[in-house]
Amino acid sequence: MGGKLRSEALIDGGHVFNASHMFTGIAPGGATLFHIKTPPLDNLGRQVVLDFQAGYNTLSTLELLEEPTLSGDGTAVTPRNMNRNVPDDTDVEVYHTPGVTVAGTQILYTIIQAASVATLPSGAYDADREWVLKPDTSYLLRVTELAGIASEGALVALFRKAVVN
Repeated sequence: MGGKLRSEALIDGGHVFNASHMFTGIAPGGATLFHIKTPPLDNLGRQVVLDFQAGYNTLSTLELLEEPTLSGDGTAVTPRNMNRNVPDDTDVEVYHTPGVTVAGTQILYTIIQAASVATLPSGAYDADREWVLKPDTSYLLRVTELAGIASEGALVALFRKAVVN
């Protein structure tokens, strides 16, 4: 059920944040985008550690892209602390639907299988691995619809800050 990021101790301590967005009316061949901006290293030397999930109802590709060129950040998505007794206070910025001029360096590419009535109500991808992101850098999660039909889906970014060797 996921990597270390979703461990109970980290969530209980108020160290894990969740940012999510539901995309509807995705055109055939269309793409949905999450823009994640990491802050500079803080005085403790902590970096952003990312885990993510995507659920879409058609065959799609999922990419993680580093250092894209953007014409606009997009619409802000409020990250929520997964321990609801702790404030939603983070310096990691998340946006959906940014303006993209150049996609950046592709560091992950995978297929999200189409939904199957026998298995899941929707196709899904769970990273199940953590990515340590560079400080003060922009990243894109991009899902592109491949089936040629209108679709819908959701992206979920789970992140924390940690000292990484």
